[in-house]
Amino acid sequence: MGVAYPLGGVIPSPKGMTINSTYWPDFPYQTVAAIYDVVAPMGYYTYHVDGYAKVYGETLDNVRIVREQTGRETIPIHVIAGLGDKSSASETTAFVRALRETGSLGGSMYDWSTTGDEDWAPLANVRFNPVQKLALPRDVPYAPALGNCRADTSHPKEVFYSATGASSERILHFRLWDVQADEVRLVVNWQDAGALDAGPKGKWSGIRSLAIPASMLNAKGRNLIGFVARGDAPDWSRWGVREVTLVAP
Repeated sequence: MGVAYPLGGVIPSPKGMTINSTYWPDFPYQTVAAIYDVVAPMGYYTYHVDGYAKVYGETLDNVRIVREQTGRETIPIHVIAGLGDKSSASETTAFVRALRETGSLGGSMYDWSTTGDEDWAPLANVRFNPVQKLALPRDVPYAPALGNCRADTSHPKEVFYSATGASSERILHFRLWDVQADEVRLVVNWQDAGALDAGPKGKWSGIRSLAIPASMLNAKGRNLIGFVARGDAPDWSRWGVREVTLVAP
């Protein structure tokens, strides 16, 4: 209790306040961050946008705005989605993917009674994350180790990287730590690129190289590269990734 009792600050939609700038001018983000342990923005995308791409973008914007306005890139964020009976399966999937990409502490939808089966399936993929030491995604090239290893334990389930657009094949280079068979899968722009080879046990691998075909990449915008591990809270697996680059052949 007292100062040890965690508090969550539920706030209006950050993106919504940029859409309607007269709603709450000069919202006190830094004051909220000083008082509360977790910021829970009411994203409520169902009031603003429709479709996968726009929901995905708005959810990313809500996380970005909270980080920028509080001046704390790793501030714990739990985003509240739109109305359950107004969000399609595709839109809920977009919401969940944006949460995962940013390593958000968690996410939820309003409300339980109006959330249908088409929403519960993607919502099952909301991650329960610890507070990040470094915010995701990281721009490549990126050398430091991330995951659930000696150097970092704040990304135990998955790590995401962002790369610039590419219209042709690229080569992904990386090193893995203590990866077992079928323990870590590679995801490229939310497409499953398969399980990564195991080994060596208790050590870092040498540099591994995988060809990423142009069909999996975005020519414009950015590309998302993810390493997703087996296991969930509190039984996360032990693994790590480092020295990630995405380059032309």
